[in-house]
Amino acid sequence: MQEDIQAFMERHIRDRAVAPLDPGSPGLLPQERRSWWEFCLGMCEFLGGLIKNHVVGRELTHQIGRLHWIALRGTYLFSMRDPALRGEQRRYVELCVIMGAAFAAVVDDAEGLRDACDEAFGPVRFWSNGDPKQPAEVEAIVGENWLRFWRNWEHARSPIGWVHLVAEQIHYRHCPLSMDENPDMWSLDAPSPTGDSYAALLRDPQAVAEYPTLDLDIACEREGLAPETALLAFARYNGVPNTFAAEVLGVPEEDLARASRELQAAMPALQARLKPYLDGSKPVFRRGESMKEI
Repeated sequence: MQEDIQAFMERHIRDRAVAPLDPGSPGLLPQERRSWWEFCLGMCEFLGGLIKNHVVGRELTHQIGRLHWIALRGTYLFSMRDPALRGEQRRYVELCVIMGAAFAAVVDDAEGLRDACDEAFGPVRFWSNGDPKQPAEVEAIVGENWLRFWRNWEHARSPIGWVHLVAEQIHYRHCPLSMDENPDMWSLDAPSPTGDSYAALLRDPQAVAEYPTLDLDIACEREGLAPETALLAFARYNGVPNTFAAEVLGVPEEDLARASRELQAAMPALQARLKPYLDGSKPVFRRGESMKEI
C-alpha cells in the first residue's frame, strides 16, 4: 500500500509541476535537498499533529491543512532525484520559505511573522511612501486568493516574486496614485476574459488573477452548493486527492461525504456553466484542463 501512495504522489508531483520539466535546470546541492526534505518532514509532522489533536478550531484547521498539503508534497519532491524536477525543487524552496510566514500569520504570531517576512522578502521593509510592507505581504499570502483557492503563490513560477507583485498591487490599491501618475488606468468598459462585470474591474497584466476560478466560484454560488461542497470543488480543481481532502479542507469526514455526493449531483450543471473553458471559447490558464476533473 505504501508503494502505491509513493507512486501516486510522484505522478501527482510531475503532473502538477509548475516549473518546467527541464533536466538542464541548476539543481540543489545534495545537502540542500536533504535539508529541505527534513524541513518539510518536520512541518508535516507538526502541522499534522495540530490537525489530528484538534488543537485549533475548524477555520484554522482548514488553513493549516493547506500548509500541511504543501509540506507533504515537499517530502516527496525533495526525495526525488529526477533531474527534470530540479526547477520544481528550486521553486518549492520558495514555497517553504513563504510557508513559515503563512503559518505565523494563520496563528497570529506577530514576532514570528515579522521574522519570517524579513527572511522571505528581503531587507527593504518599507514602501516609497514610508508604509511598512508587511501588512500587504500578509494579505497577499493569506488573503482572499489563498482562502478561496484562487491562483496564488502556491501556483506561481516564482512564489516570492508573486508575493512581491501582489503585495505591491495591494499597497497601491490602499494608497492609490493620482490619475495623472498612473499610466495603467483601465476603462470599466474594457473586455474581460469572463465577460463578467466584476472581472472587468480586475487589471491583470501578469495573469495574477485566474479567471476560471472566478467563474467556478460564481457557478457554485448559482447552483446553491453548500460551503463545504464549494470548497471540495476548488480542492478538486487544485488537484487535492480525495485521500487528503478532509485534512486540507478541515472538514469532518461525514460532512465531506455529503459534500462529495452534492458535488457529484451538481457536476452536470457545473460542467454546463463552465463549458466555454472546455470548448476553447474562453481563455484557459495553465491549470484549466483540471476543470474537466470536477
